[in-house]
Amino acid sequence: MRVVFDTDDSAIWALMRVPMHHKLNEVWEWILQKLIEWDCEEVVWESYHRDKLPGESGVHDTDPCRSLDWYPTKWPLTKIKRFEEETNNAWDYGKTNPRTGKRYKVLWWHDVGRGAHYHTQVRDETLLM
Repeated sequence: MRVVFDTDDSAIWALMRVPMHHKLNEVWEWILQKLIEWDCEEVVWESYHRDKLPGESGVHDTDPCRSLDWYPTKWPLTKIKRFEEETNNAWDYGKTNPRTGKRYKVLWWHDVGRGAHYHTQVRDETLLM
């Protein structure tokens, strides 16, 4: 599997300045292993970024970094959604939404203005179930 950094977002340079949260390291080790098992050929890593977009929580600019955006190339949407479901069945973010009572996700597919991608986020309470 090949991992490509989106140089327009300066992801690699930003991550060299800000350490990854220890739980994000754990989730990423798990995700990378799953990507190999799922025969993913290439992943584009787009985050860390300091600029908050409308609708974002600000989790991208934390120190240590608690969130990464990325996407697999050449995957159909059905496979993208299955991977999202498997990941969220395996990981508990560690917090529920007080308005809805639903638990927050560790991984989801969305587009908030930079193109469709996975958003991965963690907190101290994130656990492998």
